[in-house]
Amino acid sequence: MRSIIRAVLTLTAALPSIVSAALIPHADTPVFYLVGDDPFGDTFKVSRGLILSHDHGVQSFPAQPLRLTGQHMSATLTGEGPIAMIYIINGTFVAEDPVKGPTSPSLYHPYVDFSVPGSSNCGTSGPLMFIQDPNRDSVASNPCAAFSNFFLFSDRMDNQLGAKLILNSNLTSFYACGNARDIIYKVDVTDEPVDCFTPVQLYTLPVV
Repeated sequence: MRSIIRAVLTLTAALPSIVSAALIPHADTPVFYLVGDDPFGDTFKVSRGLILSHDHGVQSFPAQPLRLTGQHMSATLTGEGPIAMIYIINGTFVAEDPVKGPTSPSLYHPYVDFSVPGSSNCGTSGPLMFIQDPNRDSVASNPCAAFSNFFLFSDRMDNQLGAKLILNSNLTSFYACGNARDIIYKVDVTDEPVDCFTPVQLYTLPVV
């Protein structure tokens, strides 16, 4: 509960210029985007641009929005897939239905798929993905699908960036892989895919 309270405080204080944020009844947090930027500050310069607000207005922000799905079915920072609008309810991360809106019961659930192709074992890396109700149960039965242990971690070095998404521990990282900038979680940079070594921070930005 303390982590959820910290997340609420961080979300509402992250950008003082924002007067109000979108709220869902009974949710633990306002609705927020996750925007990605790498720690070196030069990977996304070409395509940095605009974030859509909840009412389809536009506000500039120097990062790329996380999208529910891309050409490889995983969450991504490129393409034209729907931008994930996320909130926490009962301690669980969910994303709105981009077609039917916030009143739809068919929510999207983030998870990391640690499945290893051709093996029954689970690996130490995998794509960040979203699955919509009522299909969640079919994926949740996969022992390599990690739905829990997502947290928001406040960055004390620059609270203007809001809180960042972490899985399990702040000592591990998400990575933006390939030209599509698919989001992959790795325990170690040497994990598969080995040709992907650009860490990315996914920071919260309130939806207004």
